[in-house]
Amino acid sequence: MVDKKIESEIGKVKENINSEVSTVNKRIDGLVHKIGDLKNELSSVRTELSTNVTYAEAVANHMEKEEKIVIKMLRERDGERNNPDITKGCVEAVIRDGLRLHDVKVVEADRKKGGRNPGVVLATIETKEQKDKILKNKSKLKHSSAYSRVYIEDETPKEVRTQEANLRTILKEIGCDREYSVKNGRIQKKGDIRNRNSNTSDQNTENRENNYNRDGWRQEPENRQALRRRGNGRGRGGRR
Repeated sequence: MVDKKIESEIGKVKENINSEVSTVNKRIDGLVHKIGDLKNELSSVRTELSTNVTYAEAVANHMEKEEKIVIKMLRERDGERNNPDITKGCVEAVIRDGLRLHDVKVVEADRKKGGRNPGVVLATIETKEQKDKILKNKSKLKHSSAYSRVYIEDETPKEVRTQEANLRTILKEIGCDREYSVKNGRIQKKGDIRNRNSNTSDQNTENRENNYNRDGWRQEPENRQALRRRGNGRGRGGRR
């Protein structure tokens, strides 16, 4: 009797253990499936991310290849609004006749709608080297009778323009727009420019003051005095 009871209890224990083991195995199987699903999702995310990165790099490379300049106050010709080639020809004329550059290629040009003044022209140049050459020589326009009122600037990316506009709004809201300004995407104190100009002016004043002796008589620099003495010596020698 005792042996049967013991065997019965052992059987119940085994059944309980088997049931618990089965439950654990089912949970493990469920976790394995979840891990598999997570791996698949992670692989899908990686693929999508890689695609987005590749697309972003392609867009960035395309943007880097586009070298653009902005031309202001360029007189609008008849028919430009219906024929962008006329606008392109106007830009080429500025570069050729105003800047005297003959090795620059204009890829395309687009004139924005203007008001009282001619619309701004956005021109794409073939290479960065050519664009740099234009920007380096743009000051020649002020000496040109035909293009003395025309201005050429480097095209500012839309992101930078938006950032600068936001910074100006912030400065205005906090009441600091009279003391600070925004330039090249950064906030600068307006006094810094005035101080640099003032320092330059002070240096020029100091240089002028050094040209006079204690008695108020203008004195010449040592190198100029030496040249004058040499000249006088040659003159006396010649008279002899």
